[in-house]
Amino acid sequence: FEGESTQRVFECPSCGNKIGVADLLKPGTFSKRLTMGVGAEYVPEQGIPCEISPQQARANALQLVRQYPEAFAGHDVEDAIQNDMMLFYFPMALADLRMMASFPGKGLSKETLVYYEVLDWAYPRANYLDVRLMGILEPWDFGKVGPFDPAMQEGDFRVVSVDASTKDQVVIDKLALDVAGNDAEAVLGLNKKSIRTWARKARKHKDGLVMVPVYFVDRPASDSRDGEQVRIAVNGQTGRAAAVVFSDKRETHVVAPLNPNVMLSSESTVHATPIEVKYVKSPFLYQIVRRGGGEQPRQVAAAAEGSYREEKPKRKGLFGAIFGK
Repeated sequence: FEGESTQRVFECPSCGNKIGVADLLKPGTFSKRLTMGVGAEYVPEQGIPCEISPQQARANALQLVRQYPEAFAGHDVEDAIQNDMMLFYFPMALADLRMMASFPGKGLSKETLVYYEVLDWAYPRANYLDVRLMGILEPWDFGKVGPFDPAMQEGDFRVVSVDASTKDQVVIDKLALDVAGNDAEAVLGLNKKSIRTWARKARKHKDGLVMVPVYFVDRPASDSRDGEQVRIAVNGQTGRAAAVVFSDKRETHVVAPLNPNVMLSSESTVHATPIEVKYVKSPFLYQIVRRGGGEQPRQVAAAAEGSYREEKPKRKGLFGAIFGK
């Protein structure tokens, strides 16, 4: 490597990785551990500052575990939260999401159509942390975005770069389907497992790539019940805690209520109330049948209350195995 004596980080001319001089990477009380991927060009230039201390993040995670003991029974996660929880800055992409989903109709109706909108929706741009867990940590307030500086937070933390192998369409489809099912079930009383068909359009924001702070801990299946694995995350901006407990037999998502003292700007994630619509005539003209939650407007997204969802993988019966249904 060749460089000036004042440099703190050197770039490998062969692979593009960043190499830091250990002593120079500790200005003041900062001690940084960086995971830079294949180079700094894969790290967004803007980020959301972390506003939750490590102590508060651990406390929120422990409160979630104690609030839903049935989800974590048989798992020794409290020690892991205290000793292994790490702060990450993680890349997310920003988009506006619009969807239409079809459910079985009631009575003489052949189908129920539901229309959704999610504004300032963020989806992961890397697979380093659990994608579906990242999807339920919202809301994020993008009104507080500023130039990303790894010195935004004191203490040890890691910076995750954009994963060039991660396909946007795959991640968007996976999380959008969760949004369609969960919002329709929560607001319209529809069974999310009965979705027949659905379509979505994600309008990506220009320069909508941002680093978000997330506290994360992962417990392997080897030290738990029935081969289950536990992943717990805390939103470093709002303090919201969430977890996923999963195995081949079931998958449980747990989300803590949003702190009522958290004040969000108009540039934060918002799920509009799902609307049941009816096709009237071409071109693409629909009539509103009913709004979720009656006539009262309701913001569903990242609802203030917590949630507990347990899902079991669909198992094919004999006829399904034979005929592929």
